[in-house]
Amino acid sequence: MWWTPKPSNREWNEVDKALRDILKMASKVNARVSFVIVPSPASVYGVKLHPDFSVYNDRNIEIVNEFKKRFSDINIIDPNEKIAEEIENNFLYISESDAHFNTYGIKIFFNIILEKLDLQ
Repeated sequence: MWWTPKPSNREWNEVDKALRDILKMASKVNARVSFVIVPSPASVYGVKLHPDFSVYNDRNIEIVNEFKKRFSDINIIDPNEKIAEEIENNFLYISESDAHFNTYGIKIFFNIILEKLDLQ
């Protein structure tokens, strides 16, 4: 999930409702919930590659912090910085302005998620 511009209250309310429903279902089977925030290429590039894109990284950080504030009972996974490190060496998206990962990008994204999952 990634929003630009800033999410409205209506959008947050919809997300709140959906995630609360997921938490209710998880509690019925004694499961924990992890939530991965898929970053946009602009926020990834804004970390190190394109300083003029830093506003997108700043927005990503705001959204992640809001999720953490609203959902302290969910493992929030934000792979933005780790993907930014990877993209310095290998291009991870289908095209420059596309939000979809290429095959290599999907592998990197998957490995980052596995690393950050709390499976204990």
